[in-house]
Amino acid sequence: MKRLVLFSLLAFTAAYAAAQNTDNKLATPFDRYVDSLARDAYKRKDYTGVMIGLVAPGVTKTYAYGETVRGNNTLPDANTVYEIGSITKTFTGLLLALQVQRGKIKADDPVNKYLPDSVKIPAFEGVPITMVSLSNHTSGLPRFDPVAEDPQFDSKAPYANFTVNKLFSFLRSYQPSRKPGAKYDYTNIGAGLLGTLLARYANTTFAQLLQREIFLPLQLRDTKLDLTPSMKSRLAQGYSSDGKPADTWEFKALAGCGGIKSTMNDMIRYAKANMSTAPTMLEKAMQLSHRPTYSGKDNTVGMGWHVIAGKHRTIVWHNGQTGGYYSMMYLEPATGKAVIVLSNTSKPNTIGDLLVQKW
Repeated sequence: MKRLVLFSLLAFTAAYAAAQNTDNKLATPFDRYVDSLARDAYKRKDYTGVMIGLVAPGVTKTYAYGETVRGNNTLPDANTVYEIGSITKTFTGLLLALQVQRGKIKADDPVNKYLPDSVKIPAFEGVPITMVSLSNHTSGLPRFDPVAEDPQFDSKAPYANFTVNKLFSFLRSYQPSRKPGAKYDYTNIGAGLLGTLLARYANTTFAQLLQREIFLPLQLRDTKLDLTPSMKSRLAQGYSSDGKPADTWEFKALAGCGGIKSTMNDMIRYAKANMSTAPTMLEKAMQLSHRPTYSGKDNTVGMGWHVIAGKHRTIVWHNGQTGGYYSMMYLEPATGKAVIVLSNTSKPNTIGDLLVQKW
């Protein structure tokens, strides 16, 4: 009995220590509010470790909680690497916005214009799937089905075996069931296809296109599809929603839907660039990517970004979730404010949702 009590006490002490593991100095009322949200989330087992970033004009704040690996008592920091999941879609949308800004691609160009001659998608009642419909989730393409139906599908690495050949093979037999552009229906296939088509148009790989057009200009040194040795050494261990260790996800043809890994430092830099009014091609393309290209009853979407247009505020946002990570980014370009959350547990948490209401 004494051993059981001692074991229970040690387990409780370890869990309590992890919960207390933070660099939050509690110096201001807002620091204490952040702390209350983070601790409530920890009690719900929403994360193992989490980085919280806040941006406002002249202000950048980060808060670290928890551990990079369960039990190691090592606090994450702004250079700890996480998968950002579907926040990747905002980068893919930005690549499209850049080509539209340059006059190279039209938003309403049919995707058939950029597919191989051997791969053509039929129009639905004369209406084709367009490039912009891939970025705003109105293409009608399925969310995930072709991936799950692949004979080589692995639930622990769902996208690792889905190649460009498999994507094009699916499209050859695809028959649209509704008019593109008419209805929002979230699709990883659409966003992934957009990344593949943009890379094909540029005669390069999606990874190289991201590096050339976005990562290098913004100096996002720790933002990649494939981990560098340095990033791998700083990668937070991912955990599934039920707390089991999870591997990072590898992507082939559908990298544009969720393949990027990054750090809080780089995500802050990306957020600030998205709210910049500098008259450069990239910043103008970012502003273009925020503009609604579809508005429906429940969703308003730009090129990759979701938009919440209220009476007093307009927020652009996206979240991301992979097998071992969860992320969230809220931007308010008019005020220069941003909220970013990166977690190494694949479980949605409400930290960012609540912070954006008061930040």
